[in-house]
Amino acid sequence: TAAAAALPPRSFEDMSMGDAMRRELRAKQLREQLWDEERQLLPFAPELNSAPPGARGALRVLEEPDAYVPRLREAQRRALARTALEQQRREKEALEQCTFKPKVNGGAPRFVRRLAERHRMAKESQAKGAEAAMLAAGGAQPEWR
Repeated sequence: TAAAAALPPRSFEDMSMGDAMRRELRAKQLREQLWDEERQLLPFAPELNSAPPGARGALRVLEEPDAYVPRLREAQRRALARTALEQQRREKEALEQCTFKPKVNGGAPRFVRRLAERHRMAKESQAKGAEAAMLAAGGAQPEWR
């Protein structure tokens, strides 16, 4: 076309990077134009409400500076107590599912008790025999030289 022939020739840089830059510039201009139109249609001005009388912050550092640390400690203690109670509840809940209850015998079997009694009686009789032999020998202890 005659109009295209009248334009100055373009280099490869102008055709690649130049076109990309022009596209980006045009997109930026369109975004700004849309933003300006939106701002004109919907002006935003926040309305700040004043605090109701008697309302105060949770920290109350300015009103009660000396009570701040004790309040924090008390809140921490309550939180720890709640945590401990919850842990106990969970343990109890977990143990409720444990249904195994073993039978425990009252003591040792009868034959073991008899053996123990016989052993005790034998030791007592040996001790009595040794004591009687010592008394028969004169009751004096042997001399060791």
